[in-house]
Amino acid sequence: MKTQDLIHDFDTLFEPGRFPDVSQNGLQIQGRQETAKVLFAVDASLEAARRAAQGGYDLLVVHHGLFWSQPVYVRGYMKERLKTFLLNDVGLYAMHLPLDEHPELGNNVSLALEAGIRKEGPLVYYKGIPFGVKGSFDKPQPLEEIRRRLSSSYTGGYVIDGGKPVSTVGVITGDAGSLLEDILRSGIDLFISGEMTHAMVHPFTESGLSGLFYGHYATERGGILRLMEYVRRMYPGIECDFFEYETNL
Repeated sequence: MKTQDLIHDFDTLFEPGRFPDVSQNGLQIQGRQETAKVLFAVDASLEAARRAAQGGYDLLVVHHGLFWSQPVYVRGYMKERLKTFLLNDVGLYAMHLPLDEHPELGNNVSLALEAGIRKEGPLVYYKGIPFGVKGSFDKPQPLEEIRRRLSSSYTGGYVIDGGKPVSTVGVITGDAGSLLEDILRSGIDLFISGEMTHAMVHPFTESGLSGLFYGHYATERGGILRLMEYVRRMYPGIECDFFEYETNL
């Protein structure tokens, strides 16, 4: 199909203009006019770009792209990434916060569903935009039961046990450190996320809030995988694959 039609569908689906994002969301690198093969990945790394080029993919679709709010210097690793895309005519499409927050395909809702949470609304507001998932269980559950439920998809991680059964839960994938105070005031018993920082440990423990932190990469696979399944369902003529590059962070 025409690449511009697929990009238009993505832009309509995610409405990137609604989000105050540091990512330059959308088509970041123009590739071929026709798209028959799409590779999906969490990050626009050099390894992902090379896999797309070597595999004959027309487009790489990622959560973390190459272009953010700061100027880009085309040298070192960035030169190699861009060279791989441009010399092989591979396009790059990136979608950051809009993919986190999409009500059906998003990272946040994906993790919330895996935890078995009944969604009730947003957890916090980020620059005026509802963000994250706040929900509950039908009855209070031990923290260990929630960990067991998530263990098939998430291993290891950092655990803070607030010492009480969990009724209400908040979810924000990736890095939510800048929203710490809002999270603590949200009235939840458990927060599930990606990154845990040193600065978050004491506020969590002193507030009696439980936390499960499974890593930035691991918690942000769900949205891009759901987007891949969406493309497979809507465009059965397009070949889709996922490039796994676990960072363990």
